Amino acid sequence: MFGNILGKVKLPGGVSIGANFPIGTDPSKGKKQPGVGGEDSTPQNGINRMMANVKRGGLFSRPYLYYVFITPPKTLMGVDVGDIRGVQLNCSACSIPGFTMATKEHKPYGLKREYVYEKLFDTMNMTFYVSEEMHEHNFFNSWMSTMWDRGRVNWYRDYVSTIEIFQCAGTKPGEGDDLPVMMKVKLIDAYPKTLGALPLGYGTAGSIQNLPIDFTFRDIEYTDYKGGKPVEKILSSLSDGFAHAQNALSSFTEAGSALGGLGKSLSMPKIGSILKQKSQFLPISKLGGMFV
Repeated sequence: MFGNILGKVKLPGGVSIGANFPIGTDPSKGKKQPGVGGEDSTPQNGINRMMANVKRGGLFSRPYLYYVFITPPKTLMGVDVGDIRGVQLNCSACSIPGFTMATKEHKPYGLKREYVYEKLFDTMNMTFYVSEEMHEHNFFNSWMSTMWDRGRVNWYRDYVSTIEIFQCAGTKPGEGDDLPVMMKVKLIDAYPKTLGALPLGYGTAGSIQNLPIDFTFRDIEYTDYKGGKPVEKILSSLSDGFAHAQNALSSFTEAGSALGGLGKSLSMPKIGSILKQKSQFLPISKLGGMFV
């Protein structure tokens, strides 16, 4: 029902104006969006609904809950490079690589369009704490020295290897200190491309030396474990990794035997149990017993 509230007002020149408003209808309820400002206790834009959505998704991923497993290449068999397990534990920072779809423009007529012709991978960066025995620097220096030696390059298949990055969850139920693995990223045919510099200085007293390493790789595999049971699905991948690492480290009496025993004793391959068994070896156990 509409009524003329103000009526028509005559203005000079024969022009009349008026205003019509709906009578019997609340203007504030005329055009309401569903779920916005309604009578519900938890509207779509409310803080309660947002918190419920966050909790339903398992809160947020923690970038500090990860583990890196580096399988030594064939060329490092018989080379004294220290304990590979200590090198893996001392990976203080890394990134899960992304990729880019390379495109080209195609414009026969009208608006242009781009089509994909290649998949490009980013370089993967890692930073390692350097132990007092310099195992980390010796390991990657030995690896890169086997690629190129006095003008002679080695075969590609002899110096490439596999690197696996495990992203863990901090809110999922585990056993003791073990953390379930949510995602595994496998770098295929990976090898170090850049051996970073080690800066020195009197002003760095009390700090830990860091070694940056850039890796390149041929392909990448993403494995998502959140849809199933991470413990059961990760067992085969870890067993394969331990087998390759044990073969590559067969020349190291202590490392080979210890790694072989570790692979046999794993019944529930959670990250926490792996780190605890590895912590007794170089060099992270000397930095305060983080995983002891």
